[in-house]
Amino acid sequence: MKLLKYIAPQKLIVNGKTSPCECGDLITCVYCVQANVLAMEKKFKADEQSVEAFIIKARQFGLRKTARLLGVTDGAIRLWIKSGNIPMEKVNKFVGVRS
Repeated sequence: MKLLKYIAPQKLIVNGKTSPCECGDLITCVYCVQANVLAMEKKFKADEQSVEAFIIKARQFGLRKTARLLGVTDGAIRLWIKSGNIPMEKVNKFVGVRS
């Protein structure tokens, strides 16, 4: 994970004011680190929601049909659902094909 510098004033508000940024050439300030952590948390929640939606839609559509659309075996789909680890490129592909 690469931390972005100078994003705290754009993303964070502290006590009703934009947050200060104390980043240097080599150091990322604590405000920017916090802004990066919040952004990553937001991304992880969105990914988690899309995986849950994928599981529901795949079951409704049928596991074998879903597997054919994605170019994998239906056993792989079952393992992904059971483990909860579904590759995001497959989730995005399924959403793109189904919409």
